[in-house]
Amino acid sequence: MTSTKMLGSSPSVFPITTPSRSRVIQELFLSGPKSRADIARATSLTKVTVSEAVDDLLGKNILEELSSNRELRPGKPSIPVQLNNDSFSFLAVDLSAAKTWSYSFFGFDGQPLDVVNIDRRGLTGQAFFDSLAQKLSELISQSDTPVAGVGVGSPGVINRKGKVISAPNLGWEDFDLQNLLQTTLGVPVVVENDAHLSASAIHTFSSSGAYILLIRIAGGLGAGLVVDGVVPAGQGNAAGELGHTVVVENGRECACGKKGCLETYVSSSELEVDLNQALGIAAIKESASLLGTAISPIVGLLNLNAVVIAANEDLRSDQFLQQLSQTIAERTLPISHENLTVEYTDFAHDIVLRGAAGRVMGQLLGLGQ
Repeated sequence: MTSTKMLGSSPSVFPITTPSRSRVIQELFLSGPKSRADIARATSLTKVTVSEAVDDLLGKNILEELSSNRELRPGKPSIPVQLNNDSFSFLAVDLSAAKTWSYSFFGFDGQPLDVVNIDRRGLTGQAFFDSLAQKLSELISQSDTPVAGVGVGSPGVINRKGKVISAPNLGWEDFDLQNLLQTTLGVPVVVENDAHLSASAIHTFSSSGAYILLIRIAGGLGAGLVVDGVVPAGQGNAAGELGHTVVVENGRECACGKKGCLETYVSSSELEVDLNQALGIAAIKESASLLGTAISPIVGLLNLNAVVIAANEDLRSDQFLQQLSQTIAERTLPISHENLTVEYTDFAHDIVLRGAAGRVMGQLLGLGQ
């Protein structure tokens, strides 16, 4: 990356606010290159509306034309268009790990480039924000393509304006992360809870069904729900704060100030054990049993398709899944667990990044209008 653009130089083409433009973008994202006539048929928009939308998006460099497809039919050739994956980029950030944070650039195809991990040990509160903002500023200024926006997945309770109400593991309380980053970086920023973004990504990129409980195990423990294809945030945007549910009376001290919180028994530090030793296996089974006890009421209440665990490979084990499945089966009716899938996701290493990129792309491109 050798460009010397100034921060805030992202073109003023975003957000896309015209529904017809957004529908054209969404159709091309889902289906790939199409002619104007094919887009009109697929979206039920008029040919005139599609033509105007395509011409506008070509002018903004969001779309590009391919070579004429002269073999389709005689007469004037159709010219397919597609999303221009090299015109803009979206920067996704994951703050959920205990010792590192990570980022990746995404194009319009929704696929990440290389995922880069940055050490953050010893950094919390304002010091961590300053380090984070400086690195993101460098990435944006050095990017080969204009960065249209930044999506951030953060642990903790995040309100609808991207303010961190509480993230004990990061040392943030009432911290206006979205506004501070947006002011510093000069591009649109979206901040959401990491588990909510993970649930959204797993629904988009997997076939786990329309009723999913996503458990995110990293530096802490978070959860995201998919209910009838929708990720509910709750009235205070705090849905999924499973990690700070007390499961052991007078148990281990938690960063939130309570004792016995679930994430003090189920997090990356608790699952990094030696499975060749009896103590390691016992610790894994205890963690899985406590998690299963905590989520069994949710399984019974919502009749889920799947419980999906997002954890890095070094935290996974067959013993954990077996104990989790057994605990759920012991605590719910057969109809609730007989067809329930309990599994790890292969997207764990970049699931928050995918969710963050999808969220900022959705907002700037008007997807879902």
